[in-house]
Amino acid sequence: MDAITVCKQAQTEMFGNARLELVDELTTPDVIDHGHGPDGTRGRDALKDTIRWIHSGLDDLVYEVKDAFGSNDRVVMRCAVKGTNTREWMGHQPTGKSFLVEHIHIYRLEGNRIAEHWGVRDDLGMLRQLGHVG
Repeated sequence: MDAITVCKQAQTEMFGNARLELVDELTTPDVIDHGHGPDGTRGRDALKDTIRWIHSGLDDLVYEVKDAFGSNDRVVMRCAVKGTNTREWMGHQPTGKSFLVEHIHIYRLEGNRIAEHWGVRDDLGMLRQLGHVG
């Protein structure tokens, strides 16, 4: 697989469909997800925990890749992300409402495996659409 294909599969299948077995296949053992805290989360188990957490309050989560391009060891994707809040999540009771926002995801690969991930998300837009903030 080329780098763009690896990252598309990570975004749509690993993150989107919670296919945790792909974490071991698509990432380095010490993968860093910079989406959590200043130092990010490190390692495959931490990434699996993040994916479980994302899906703990959202059903029918879909990442639709709108644009993807890469150079050297980097891949950038623009995604439309949608889902429905059906369980308690982020300290909020479920609303049953759906959201649709855009994300930008950047990946750095070593060989053909993801070594680092950065996500620029519209969390405020998502929380507004779900009815959690005004």
